[in-house]
Amino acid sequence: MFSARPAPKSTFSLLASIIVGSFALACVSPPPPTDSLDSIVVEAAENEVVRVDNVVLLLDSSGSMEPKSTWGSTQNLAGSFVAGMPEGEYRAAVVTFGGDENQVSELAAFDRDDVDTAVYENDLLGKSSDIATAIDAAAAQLAGREGNNAVVVFSDGIASMHGRDIGAATTIAAAQQLAATGNVCFYAIQLGNNPKGSLLMEELAALTPCGQHANASDLTTEDELHDFQRAMFVEEVTPKMFVDKDGDGVEDGSDQCLGTPKMAQVNEFGCWVLDSYTFATSESDIVEAQFGHLDKVAKVLEMNPDLRVRIDGHTDSTGTAKFNQGLSERRATAVRTYLEGVGIHPSRLEIKGFGMTAPVASNDTPEGMAQNRRCQMTVWKVVR
Repeated sequence: MFSARPAPKSTFSLLASIIVGSFALACVSPPPPTDSLDSIVVEAAENEVVRVDNVVLLLDSSGSMEPKSTWGSTQNLAGSFVAGMPEGEYRAAVVTFGGDENQVSELAAFDRDDVDTAVYENDLLGKSSDIATAIDAAAAQLAGREGNNAVVVFSDGIASMHGRDIGAATTIAAAQQLAATGNVCFYAIQLGNNPKGSLLMEELAALTPCGQHANASDLTTEDELHDFQRAMFVEEVTPKMFVDKDGDGVEDGSDQCLGTPKMAQVNEFGCWVLDSYTFATSESDIVEAQFGHLDKVAKVLEMNPDLRVRIDGHTDSTGTAKFNQGLSERRATAVRTYLEGVGIHPSRLEIKGFGMTAPVASNDTPEGMAQNRRCQMTVWKVVR
């Protein structure tokens, strides 16, 4: 669990009775608690992913959020929200709005401490509460960003200019313009319970199918906030169906050699190989240590009498192209000779040399070069 930092002591008024009285005039329910929560960090389960790529928090620090204890409660709720955000490779920004100018913490890779600092670094900014300009600021941060975007609004929902209620129209228009991008979700968390504010915040969340609306009074416990954030941040993923028609253990989408016969030994690309280390540098002789691998190939051919195969010889980058072309052909011939010697009919075996033109690994390392000194089997024809 992470704990949000407490709001500065200056934000807590000693005139508690006056605070409660002022809220009673404007709100049906009491204001949110000033205490922060021991937030539960959202974690994606094995069958879930963090679906948000960019998130912008909008904090209302306007005059309508007075007295200061209300702004402190807003900061503490937002701080608790930040403390519960999941780890992950996504970006976050904070826009604090109120007065004549918004304070913007630019969109950057999510760092819990940085976002927490941005939440708490501002005091009340002024009388005006132009939610529309805050949404425009969020749009500017999200411009050109791919993926799933989330905008989380912490506000009483009262759009005002110099203390005068200006209605919801400009706010909704700005939100509609951002929603039209098609990759954004609005999450509206209302502070207080002003009926007009409730309508605006509900309408804001309803602009996108993935949006959510909640009142701060519904997020007073760690579990309530955690449930809200889980619904926002994570989603269940459908397991990818594993398709492997030739049964070699390599998914068809990654299989470069579809149709390998049953029991054939394949590499990571699904291609029938003898052994990655069959041949020494510049050599084509098959040594006794490799007999067992070739006997397995012969067994596969015996079990699949309809198969005709091509033996493909390959080399690393040591030497000239001309030398390696001949070397690859000699390697393929050596394998064919062995298989004929253990009873595979010559008519079922073709050879082809690729020289050093088809590496499966880098020739910059000894390990990679060893993997490239190989022969692999390609099903040439199935006789029915």
